[in-house]
Amino acid sequence: MLAAESVDIVTAFQAYHWFDPEAVILESERIGRRPVRFAAVWNERDNRDPFMAQYQRIIDPYMTDATESRRRKTTVDADLRERGWSNVRTIEFRHETPADWDQLIGRTRSASYLPREGPAYDELAAELRALFDRSAAFGGSRFVLIAAVHLAERQ
Repeated sequence: MLAAESVDIVTAFQAYHWFDPEAVILESERIGRRPVRFAAVWNERDNRDPFMAQYQRIIDPYMTDATESRRRKTTVDADLRERGWSNVRTIEFRHETPADWDQLIGRTRSASYLPREGPAYDELAAELRALFDRSAAFGGSRFVLIAAVHLAERQ
């Protein structure tokens, strides 16, 4: 357990949607030095990009749980405002990373909500390989993401 008022900033990367908002905010207020600063950060695929749109279309049927929809429904800004935090804001940054085949399949295999073995994985990998092979038509194989940075302060 961290000591009271022992940290300069409380952060959660790709994880806030797993937390109990009441508990994490109370703990942030306990461990943060005044003013307490909080940042929740996560990446979402930018499906306005043609390659990402095709990637999303392929993985959707293979999702084994609702992790993505839970993350999209996260109400971190409202959670903080309701508990009296100020200067609540979200900043978004678009970024992209080229991906060779090993990076594309590796990133896919790292998602907790997608199969990593068995027949479903084999089908998913085959569809993704076909997308990778024709990726030049979409500007190349790459992950195009929007990083959402949710910030707030508490006196």
